[in-house]
Formats: sequence, C-alpha cells, structure tokens
Amino acid sequence: KELSKQKDPYVFIALHGGMAEDGQLQRQLESYNIRYNGSGSKASEICMDKFQTSVYTSEWDDEVLTIIPKKILMYSEIEHLNVQAISVLWKDIKKQLGAKKVIIKPTKEGCSTAVVCLTNRDDFRHYIEAIVSNDAVMRLSKDRLVTLPKNRPDCFLLEPYIELDSIQMHHAKLEHSS
Repeated sequence: KELSKQKDPYVFIALHGGMAEDGQLQRQLESYNIRYNGSGSKASEICMDKFQTSVYTSEWDDEVLTIIPKKILMYSEIEHLNVQAISVLWKDIKKQLGAKKVIIKPTKEGCSTAVVCLTNRDDFRHYIEAIVSNDAVMRLSKDRLVTLPKNRPDCFLLEPYIELDSIQMHHAKLEHSS
C-alpha cells in the first residue's frame, strides 16, 4: 500500500470475488487515500450480498424498479432434510413466490457461482444434496453442470424465474414474440 501510494496513487482492481469484491480491499485503499477503479467500499459490501442489495434497492422510491418477491433459505434449514421434506419445502417456496420456476443463489457470492434456475423438485433436491455434500460441481441434467462455491454458503436467496420475451432480427427488422 505504501509503495503504491509513493509510485502511483491509483490502483486498478482486476480481481474478482472475495476481498476484491466485498469492500475489504476498497476499505484498505481508502484508509491510505489511494484512488482505485470500481465501487466504493460500502457499495461493494452491499452489492456482494444479493439479499442486502435487494433490501437496499427496494427502499428507493423509484417507479421504474420492479421489486420481485424473495425468500431467504438458511443452510441450517436444509442440511438435514429428507426427500419428502424437500418436496414439501419446494411446494411451499413455489406458492410463497407465486412461481413455477425459481432462481436460487447464495446470497454472498458476488458472481454467478451456484445460481440455478430450478424447474422442479428434483432440481431442488439435487441442488440441496450437492450443497450439503459440499460438492465442487452439481449435475442438473446430462448437459447442465453447475459450479458450486468452494466454501459452503450459509444463506440462499430464492426468487421467481422471470421468462423473457424473444426478440430476433428477421429481414433487417426486429420481431418480438412472447
């Protein structure tokens, strides 16, 4: 830090995840009055946690933002579930979120690690089993592999999966289909 301040008072943060993304590195650089790229320490800390980001943005009085329902699921709630309990939980989650498909993601993974669209209770069961087993990779189907975090997350965010409309170019014109 001292050498950086003496030689070049600007640090380009090119790291992704962990202390480079959660505000720790930014806070250290700020304490030395060293300029850097990217968000400040407080914004980085908030945005690293997907749930905290949604809480923070839901407090904005902005008509453009749409706030979707969310559910927090703690690891302690899933670590000892049997197949039947997982099925019941899956039904409850879908009902609570008003969704047929659900996105699940660790709350404190800044990147897309372990973000999965769950389409049925088997996907949900496979996800839980992989997390509980602390697997590095989870196979959802023959062609769908999902990288899981190195350190087991303690908290997950669930949200309804939002289907997007299809927009394609056809004969130099945009065509929209929903």
